[in-house]
Amino acid sequence: MHGSGKTTKAHEMRDQYIDAGNSLYVVEEIARSCPIRLGTIEAQEWIWGHQMAAEKHAMSLDVGVIICDRTVMDNLMYYLNVIEQHVFMHEEYAKVIRRWWGLYDETVRWMPTYDRVIRMPLNLEWLQADDPIRPKDEEYARWVDLLFDIYVQEYVTG
Repeated sequence: MHGSGKTTKAHEMRDQYIDAGNSLYVVEEIARSCPIRLGTIEAQEWIWGHQMAAEKHAMSLDVGVIICDRTVMDNLMYYLNVIEQHVFMHEEYAKVIRRWWGLYDETVRWMPTYDRVIRMPLNLEWLQADDPIRPKDEEYARWVDLLFDIYVQEYVTG
């Protein structure tokens, strides 16, 4: 969930692994580099595709540890929210939701590549931090967090 401290935790873990002598690579949050206006279907598909590509690239490297700020499953929760908020009852809904389910199926097959998935709890104080990309709407944050309960929680391992 955005505003939960994932990036801070990822950097803390990076430092701990480096201090322990491990070679590692960090897949940073992809949404920050998206050239498309966030909150659109096009942006969410771009983010998902680039997240998957970044994770596959990381796996091709000769490193002992890979840390991902987010998983491909995380990005699908935001995508689903965009579909529900902007496409519902639109003639493109069936086409878009079929694409989402296709990405979901691919993501479910990908999730076992992670050794550990850590879910950070929603932190409403951090949600309000000065960050131009992070939505500060608590209702929105709670809704996306609920989607994490439904779709992501089963993969949490640590």
